[in-house]
Amino acid sequence: MAGRARSVGWWPGLPQLWMDGSWFGLVLACGAAALLNALILASTVWTEWLHGSLVTVGWAAVVAIWGTSWYVSTRRQTAHDQQPAEASQADPLLAVQRHYLQGDWYQAEALLKQVLADNQADIEARLMLATLKRHAERYDEALSDLQALQQLEAAEPWQHEINAERALLAKQSAEAEPLEDHDENENEKLPTEPVTLG
Repeated sequence: MAGRARSVGWWPGLPQLWMDGSWFGLVLACGAAALLNALILASTVWTEWLHGSLVTVGWAAVVAIWGTSWYVSTRRQTAHDQQPAEASQADPLLAVQRHYLQGDWYQAEALLKQVLADNQADIEARLMLATLKRHAERYDEALSDLQALQQLEAAEPWQHEINAERALLAKQSAEAEPLEDHDENENEKLPTEPVTLG
């Protein structure tokens, strides 16, 4: 994930657009693309289009813009990489969310279990654990977690999210069952004794 975020920094404006949804980042990225395309055309196809010194200044501008963009995005990414570690110490659910979104479900589950060991009544953590188990295709465990969650009085404000998660769970487990039945049917069609070709 960090490697992907770092590679975004090679295109001017893209880090701001990618991480913040910044309009400035969009304008900068489009402007950099237009400048690069114009210079490629002026250097290779329409060489009479711009004077040679303007093309040289244009390429110098491209190198300066790309270098500055890379430097700024690298510094920003380094600061961003340090920030979640500090924030996750204050709120462990942020660390859980970061691992969950990165697909590191084992680490997310371990952190969730630590959170729940400290506070069994943490509804957010319980709901996230059920969601994680659904993603890991542990449907029975997810369903029992959701059923236990619905029994808690503190979960009343979360009923909409719990019901939405139950609907997703029902849909995914129903989709998984025909695949298992299909695999069993395929295995029944396979011959049990070796077939000799003769």
